[in-house]
Amino acid sequence: MPTENRRVTFLLEDDMLKRLEGFRFQYRLANMSQAVLLLIQLGLVKLEEEKEAGNELIYRASRTRGGFRAPRYEFLNKEQLDAIRLGGEDKNLP
Repeated sequence: MPTENRRVTFLLEDDMLKRLEGFRFQYRLANMSQAVLLLIQLGLVKLEEEKEAGNELIYRASRTRGGFRAPRYEFLNKEQLDAIRLGGEDKNLP
């Protein structure tokens, strides 16, 4: 019987895969698909909660010790976003 679900394929770095495996075993999930689906559901709920609270998810690159930029996503409130948009530094920014 064919399924109506769609298959999605993606690549993970070793560190992310280890973290995902740890999550799977910590919560005793039957397989990786369940772990990925649960994390997606939790993330979507968090996004909705933050949006309702008036916060916005933004991407900010940060420098690492090796000088490379590491992607970083943060929830910021309106005041923090305004400070960034105006080019000012706010000591309350994460």
